Amino acid sequence: MVLTPPSESRSTRSASQIPPTSIIRVSASDRSTVSALSGAVGATSPPVIERRLDETNRPEFLNCDDEADPKDDQNINEVIEKFVSLDLEGGDGGDSDVEGDECVIHSEGMDSSGENHSEDVELDDCDERGKVNGLVKLTGSGGTQHIGNVIIEGDSQASVIALDGCRVGEGKRDVKIPGPPSDWVRKEHEPSRNEPKFVDVDNPGDWPEYCFRPIFASRTKTSKYKHHQLPTGAMPFPKRPESLERKTESGWEFFYKGWKNPDKPYRRGATTANMFPKQMDGCLDANVLKSLGLNKTRMAQCDAAFFLQLVLPFCHPDESGIENDPRLPFFVEEERFTNMSKYESGKGGSYGHTWTATTAKELVNFHGVVIRDGVLGSTAGAIHRRWKKDGICYNYGIANTMTLTRFGELKRNLKLCHNGSVPKRGMLNYDPAYKYDLIYKTMVHNCNAITKKADENQTVDETTWGHAGYGEAGSGLTGRLRNKKVNKGGQTSIMSDSRRFRPRAYIHRHKLHPAKAGMTKKGTNEMVNLLMEIDTMVKTNEDNEEETNTHPRSPTKPTKKKIFDRKPTVCADNFFFDNAMCDWIGKNGFSSIGTTARNVLPDGIEKKYLHVEKNTVGCP
Repeated sequence: MVLTPPSESRSTRSASQIPPTSIIRVSASDRSTVSALSGAVGATSPPVIERRLDETNRPEFLNCDDEADPKDDQNINEVIEKFVSLDLEGGDGGDSDVEGDECVIHSEGMDSSGENHSEDVELDDCDERGKVNGLVKLTGSGGTQHIGNVIIEGDSQASVIALDGCRVGEGKRDVKIPGPPSDWVRKEHEPSRNEPKFVDVDNPGDWPEYCFRPIFASRTKTSKYKHHQLPTGAMPFPKRPESLERKTESGWEFFYKGWKNPDKPYRRGATTANMFPKQMDGCLDANVLKSLGLNKTRMAQCDAAFFLQLVLPFCHPDESGIENDPRLPFFVEEERFTNMSKYESGKGGSYGHTWTATTAKELVNFHGVVIRDGVLGSTAGAIHRRWKKDGICYNYGIANTMTLTRFGELKRNLKLCHNGSVPKRGMLNYDPAYKYDLIYKTMVHNCNAITKKADENQTVDETTWGHAGYGEAGSGLTGRLRNKKVNKGGQTSIMSDSRRFRPRAYIHRHKLHPAKAGMTKKGTNEMVNLLMEIDTMVKTNEDNEEETNTHPRSPTKPTKKKIFDRKPTVCADNFFFDNAMCDWIGKNGFSSIGTTARNVLPDGIEKKYLHVEKNTVGCP
């Protein structure tokens, strides 16, 4: 189901065509081993297999010059019977966060699908993969909605499955579609209780009888029929008597079989079968990377240190010898803040333990020790074991980089800020996260600096860091965390490309952010802040192409590189979305893909038409 807001703001929303058709290819040589189908829209719809036949009662062909073997009809019937048998057996579907086999297969398939898929991947043409021998059409049980196809493919030694028109490999046949339990029996309708026949029920989503069930006034056997609804309490919004549209008095419209928005095609080329087409992907700036020293040799050798210093430079970019180096410094800043803090404290000179000033080179080695410890499997806080020669955790590379004593000394004194020069609480631009902001600011800025074009799809989520101490009182910077890998610490919300982890903007989570655009909720306020930051990086008609790649520290030139050709689509979970947030996104020219919590559903719609009830855990 797709909901669109009242007509005055419909032009600011985006949606893909729904539903798609998903394709599975199976070789004719291994039909007996076929064990799965591909589903798309209507996960609650167990598939029904329907053969598409021509005048001679033979399978319809897809642009194939070879004639079919008459025996194929019998073989395909066996395949269909196998599909039906397997579907009736059902399954629990697994945990969506753990058993994501179908997601993996679909993701691999998307790498070559859509309008920009590779030339050697053709859905309708016969090629080296084999010859198409037949097509089986899938529909949702209880309706006629086309939810997918099964293509029988021949001349292959192993089963080949292709989703949405692209090959995903050999032997991957474990795509699951939910179905009713094998012992489930359809109940006859009860005319005495005013229950209509299922074929007469208003069923705009073509939902099957198993999940679209009658509701009666009470539990008594004589109570009268009220309506049909889905397991989460949603019932179809009724049609208007004068037309087929389903529209509330407040202007909200219901589309149960998809909606197109040709006037505002934000997500160009996107469909529900291919949510993230390649034409929306971003790319790095080859000219900048070449100027910074990237070449074929470094690529071939996978020079890890080179790629690390792209975002966390070892030396100061102003002293690198590279003209117009666009990056911000990191290790030299860490060196400066660490030494300043030690000297300003009055310790390490005439008083206190002797302090040997650190250098950027030494700090690179310090961080390298931590990285190497993680690469070796991590000692979970017992990094001192890397220096113990008679222990199984000893590492020659770490032990010979620096002494354990010096490592501990640096760890205790490391600083990423200068406490004396930052704004204090109550002052303009005060940030309670200033003590660790440097590494986030440097990584995000430098990632954007080496980017030519950012993805048109951005994803927002929070990252969590553990900390057992206390943050500033009343700031909410640290605290107890639920359902996280650490039970105490802090969080930072990051917006990054959906296809790759390339961070574009971030905001540290605490209680002292001023409410922007009237957003009083933590998640929605963070989202507005992130999108306002992204807005400064969107190209406009007035932008000069040459000025977008200038040095960030020159006061006469812009500090934000214009890496977005258009305002992106943002994807996030329900912590960052509510009705007000969606309105702000639409009115400001962005688009979004997200979920909405059941307690912040759109106003102006009766809750009985929306999914407001919880499913019982384990309910099939």
